[in-house]
Amino acid sequence: MRNITGSPTEGDDFFDRPQELERLLRQLEQGANLRINAPRRVGKTSLVLRLCELWQQRGRKAVFLNVEDKTDELSFAEKLLDSLMAGGLLPDAITGLKLMIRNARKAVGLTKVGAAGLGLELGDAQEQSTLAQAVEKVFRQIEAAGVDVLIAIDEMPEILLALSKSDNGPQRVSQLLHWLRSLRQTYRRHIRWVFL
Repeated sequence: MRNITGSPTEGDDFFDRPQELERLLRQLEQGANLRINAPRRVGKTSLVLRLCELWQQRGRKAVFLNVEDKTDELSFAEKLLDSLMAGGLLPDAITGLKLMIRNARKAVGLTKVGAAGLGLELGDAQEQSTLAQAVEKVFRQIEAAGVDVLIAIDEMPEILLALSKSDNGPQRVSQLLHWLRSLRQTYRRHIRWVFL
């Protein structure tokens, strides 16, 4: 084992915490979602990366995403979709949604989502939906597939801080948090969340 400071540790470099990990796994299996709070650099990310590994060893899917550099709802949603796709979940549905997002960006010259937030309209007149509705459709399909999925989101306070400083900041933070709460409550049979 190497003593590593600075970046998350994985594999043989991780100082195993079997009791804590077993407790967290048990809570997830009982339907809980988790929020892990601690000061920086105490090993939260390393612990959750191992948790994801153990979750997958039990025949489930796990995705880990760091949203530290995300500044709006669109970049957050894109990171979430990229992570779900990298985890082997619904590549066709996610590819289609990512194409809709790219077309919406081109149509209005978006580099950032701006004040539209989760209400950003995607698709054509036939299949119009908001960003929030389009991502929820992916979650409906994941839930219907019956595969247990763990979604771990690192550095969540960073995107909330960035959003709070933007136009309509407090309202957008509130909308994002309410939307995430709605996802957790609606799609809870097979999807678990960990927020760091």
